[in-house]
Amino acid sequence: MALFLRTSPPPGQTASVKLTAGSGGVTGGTLIKVNDIVGMVFNDADEGDEYVLFYVAEKIEVPKLEGAGSAFEIGDHVYYDATLQTVTPIQAAGLWRIGVATEAADDDAEVVEIDLEGKLPLVEV
Repeated sequence: MALFLRTSPPPGQTASVKLTAGSGGVTGGTLIKVNDIVGMVFNDADEGDEYVLFYVAEKIEVPKLEGAGSAFEIGDHVYYDATLQTVTPIQAAGLWRIGVATEAADDDAEVVEIDLEGKLPLVEV
């Protein structure tokens, strides 16, 4: 019998963690970085309340930087800017690689569909 090492969830599955919101709370649908995890907040939570953070998800829409040079092509690496809470295809210092684009998105698009891989090892560039 062959043994297999699973290093990520099977296709179509997600991975999440339950956290307690800090000062100011969190808003569902936003990308945030918590220690070494970047993920999408599932539900609104006030300070002290619990929320769910999805850090692995196939084909999830995330907010992207808008403007010249921010277009994505399928397969582009996705980098997270914790200050703006958006993603960009542009590799730069202080950004975190969190996945790949699964659909193209124009410069003017507000969101891009990605395969989110926001767990260790995150790659800060």
